Amino acid sequence: MSFQFAFEEDKTMQPLSFLFTQTAFRTDDRVQDLGDEAQRWKEQFEKNRFKALFQLGFENAPEQESMSFSFLRMVSEQFLDAL
Repeated sequence: MSFQFAFEEDKTMQPLSFLFTQTAFRTDDRVQDLGDEAQRWKEQFEKNRFKALFQLGFENAPEQESMSFSFLRMVSEQFLDAL
């Protein structure tokens, strides 16, 4: 029983991922067990994805980052560099 409890505490949190279409992007709702930072970003993107995308360029990369999140961060950084 104590082994099972220890295993549950060590469960790795999933990074935030995005789905892309021809005209838009959105958070991937299939991803469960997000960490605190990933959950914060998910809420920001669901509230206003373009504002969150802009703010993403000012932030450091999170500890865990999916490829889709990394792509959006790179887009945001390049946009800010171009300003």
